[in-house]
Amino acid sequence: MPTVKTKQLIQWAIALIVSFSILLIPNTENFTPELQKYFVITILAIFLFAFELIDSTIVAISLPVLYILFKLSDVQTVLGSSWANTSLWLMLGAMILGNCLDKTGFMKRMCYWLLMKAKGSFTKLIWFYFIAGVIANYAISAGGIVLFCLLSFGLIKSLGFKRDSNESALLMLMAYFCGNSLPVCLSYGTQIDMYMNIGRKIIPDLSLGWLEYAFYNIAFLPYMIICVWVMYKFILKPTTKSFEMSLIREEYEKLGKITTDEKKAVGIVILALLCLIFNAKIGIAVAWVFMLAALLCFLPGINIGDRKCINDVNFSFLFFMGGCLAIGTVGLNLGVANLVKPFLASIMGGGAFKASGALWILCFILNKIMTPLAAGAAFCPIVTQMCVEFGFNPVPLFLVMCNCFDNVLFPYESAPALQVYSFGMCTMGRFIKMMGTKSLINFIYILVVIVPYWTLLGLF
Repeated sequence: MPTVKTKQLIQWAIALIVSFSILLIPNTENFTPELQKYFVITILAIFLFAFELIDSTIVAISLPVLYILFKLSDVQTVLGSSWANTSLWLMLGAMILGNCLDKTGFMKRMCYWLLMKAKGSFTKLIWFYFIAGVIANYAISAGGIVLFCLLSFGLIKSLGFKRDSNESALLMLMAYFCGNSLPVCLSYGTQIDMYMNIGRKIIPDLSLGWLEYAFYNIAFLPYMIICVWVMYKFILKPTTKSFEMSLIREEYEKLGKITTDEKKAVGIVILALLCLIFNAKIGIAVAWVFMLAALLCFLPGINIGDRKCINDVNFSFLFFMGGCLAIGTVGLNLGVANLVKPFLASIMGGGAFKASGALWILCFILNKIMTPLAAGAAFCPIVTQMCVEFGFNPVPLFLVMCNCFDNVLFPYESAPALQVYSFGMCTMGRFIKMMGTKSLINFIYILVVIVPYWTLLGLF
């Protein structure tokens, strides 16, 4: 059994050898020297994230610095892709709002109410959470991930689970499932809308309505149920089977009648929810909804926030998010998309199963070096053009892309994953284990269930 020091030396050796071996690959018209250096830096960072050899925040901060020093991008582009990105501001607003809600006791009351409904069973708590997510995603899919993160965080604190426990990881995973995976599966959102708009530039009469999307993707609901069951029974098996109801009931009764500050908190939450539900009509980005909600907490007459609510914000994770968001922008600008165009042409001639499976694998790999939106924007035109040339309907392949990009392995790959991880309730090791399992189930389910279902509906 290797010691900790020996294990770290082996991990360092793997990280350095694999990343610097990229320099041995000869340059071509598409694989430029700049792209070669980009892959060395990015792959090394990925290994450092995975092995936790250096603090993840330091690695994330180093990424934009190295991109600039090696002249792979300019300062404006790198910093603009991170600190001007609304995902970062959304997280800041959510953290401040969560601290303010926690200070009033509103989060504690809501969590104890949910625990009362579960009647002391941790299993019932998980499934009650899931059902609530299915119902809620139709109303707040755009910003639900943050609200579910706050709910999970509150439950963890109320039940006294440790940061590195399976219970904490499982509850944060439920936040990701309910706030990101379920909306991808069940409701027409930003990502598929972007693909359809890009696709119409090549195929003008391409269409996909909200009800059509729901009908095509309803078959993913059993997949989500399987994922929750597998995580609970095998991957993140909790040691807590039940919690003492008498203590929960006693603590709930101690809260007494709802206070004035809690009523103010409820009003702010309802206002934020209304803004999220009617987001398309009022034209306010989700990030600014949460920032405004957080700022309202400090206004005279409301005053449910204080200096401690700001001091308790985990600013190191904001730097982590900012550094990681630069990965996709720099890769896109350097021409990562041109590397895979020949591969896409080769898979289109193999039928629905080969095209779906190969595209899923390709997107899963691309997500390690680009954000989902950047990768989607870069490859959607190529996928659409290939579909035209080979007589494919691009819609099912767009749906495969949406599902695949939901399956991350590392937190830096997408903003929702970063938001879940940034609460600090799940270790990197557990995050990789649970997301890797979810990804494997998704890949198998698409090939075994979804492709035949879509074929039956005439999409292929």
